[in-house]
Amino acid sequence: MEDIKKYFSYVIIFLSLNFLSITQVLSAECTDVSGTTVSISADCTDLEISGSNTHVTIEDRVTIDNTSYAVTFDNTTNATLTNNGTIETTASGANAIGVGGSDISTLTNNGTITADGNTAIRQGGTIGTLNNEEDGIIQADSSAITNRTATGEIGT
Repeated sequence: MEDIKKYFSYVIIFLSLNFLSITQVLSAECTDVSGTTVSISADCTDLEISGSNTHVTIEDRVTIDNTSYAVTFDNTTNATLTNNGTIETTASGANAIGVGGSDISTLTNNGTITADGNTAIRQGGTIGTLNNEEDGIIQADSSAITNRTATGEIGT
C-alpha cells in the first residue's frame, strides 16, 4: 500500500510539472503609436501605427502578432518601420502588415514578416522604399506582398 501511495505521489508531481511546462504565455496588447519615435522591446499583440512622422523599430527577438493584422498603418504620413524581430499572424485569411491609405516613407525588414493565412504585406497606400535586407524574410501562404488598390504604390 505504501508503494502505491508513493507511486501516486510521483504521478501527481509529474503531471503538475508537465502542466506548468506546456502553458502558453500570452503577449500583452501593443501600445498604439502616433506621431512619435518608438522602439518596441517586448512581445505584444496588435500594433497600430498612425499620424505624421511616426517612426517605429521592432527590436531583435521581439514578436508582434495577432489573429488579424499584426501591424496596421492607419492614415500615416512620412512613417517608417524597421523590423528586426518577427511580425506574424497565423489565422486563416489574415495579413501580417496592413497599409491602408497611408504613406510609409521606408519599411525595412531585417527580421521575419510572415502570414500563415493570407498575405505578409497587404498594401493599399504608398511605401516609398521597401528594404528586405539580406537576413530578412517576407513570406505567406497566399502571397508575400499584395497591392490591393489601383492607387497602391511601392517605390524602390
